[in-house]
Amino acid sequence: MSLFTQVVEKSDSFVVTVAGNEYQVIGACVYFLVSDRSERYVKLVLPDHKVLAFGPEDQEVIFGQAVGQLTKEYPPADMIEYGGQQYRKQFRDYQRVEKLLFGDPDIVEGEVDFTDYECADDPKLVLSIGPVSHGLRRDDIAGTMVDVGSIQIRR
Repeated sequence: MSLFTQVVEKSDSFVVTVAGNEYQVIGACVYFLVSDRSERYVKLVLPDHKVLAFGPEDQEVIFGQAVGQLTKEYPPADMIEYGGQQYRKQFRDYQRVEKLLFGDPDIVEGEVDFTDYECADDPKLVLSIGPVSHGLRRDDIAGTMVDVGSIQIRR
């Protein structure tokens, strides 16, 4: 069973293990992209401003950390620098909430106009930048693509 299916079937908090580290999931939401409503994904909110995001086929699993506001302007430039690395713009879209699975609606992102970036030297390093619709706060994410085999879900 895919991670996506396992999470969507849960109705309350659970524990996720990522690369041997356990996290109590404090919020989970299913999103879709405005450009293609069939493009759905789940984002798990973890302690210490960490997130785990993946789609229905578990093809891309991103483990990240909220890092505040990476750029002053939005939308940002086609190339940006973070952590001494250059990141190239890959994609811009708008996410909308399909379903809040559990957790406080104020801790999940909600609607976001976002731009995703990939590191020029290491395509496993990614950034997602964008203002969250409620409050217009920024919750930019610095993440790493992780192997789906490194993730386990349990109650």
